[in-house]
Amino acid sequence: MRRIGFQGELKLKRAGFYPRGGGEIISSIEPIKVILPLVIKGRGNLIKVIGISAVGDLSKVVAERGKERLIQILNEYNIYNQVESRDLPSFGRGAIVFLKAVFENTTVCYSALGERGKRMEEVSEEASQKLFNFLKSDATVDENMGDQLLLPLALAHGNSFFKVPRITEHIKTNTEIIKKFLNEARIHFEGNEILVEGIGDR
Repeated sequence: MRRIGFQGELKLKRAGFYPRGGGEIISSIEPIKVILPLVIKGRGNLIKVIGISAVGDLSKVVAERGKERLIQILNEYNIYNQVESRDLPSFGRGAIVFLKAVFENTTVCYSALGERGKRMEEVSEEASQKLFNFLKSDATVDENMGDQLLLPLALAHGNSFFKVPRITEHIKTNTEIIKKFLNEARIHFEGNEILVEGIGDR
């Protein structure tokens, strides 16, 4: 988001694991006058993967097991990694593994949630598999970010281009909603490529 002009900060105050919920974040977002277009044709080389194995209201040992499995998987593929375990404040029990892959030209994120009966090692494996599926594609942003970028880029001053692993139903639905509110917005799909014609100059 910084690349298109947004400046802000998010801090997690409390995790909100299902079913108790109660998660809370603190956000600070600076006003913006111009939204810049975003063009990412290639992601470049993978620089590193940052990983977090975290639990809420569970033994830190569980988070450590997820961390160790994550390190093992990434090392098997010779991926430089920085992995840590965390104990998150929360109202209820829960677990998550979060991965942030940093490339030369982009950054993508994937995660997996723990649940009753699922070992933490399995959570690490699930999150890793999502990332590996992304690496098999030529995508430049992940599916969730691709969906979230549509609205700001529709308001940008100029045209934007990026590629997702696949065009999800959520991306299609979001596109139709944006068109209903912004009649001049143009969002085009071709294969896994997305072209957004920003209306900021109109």
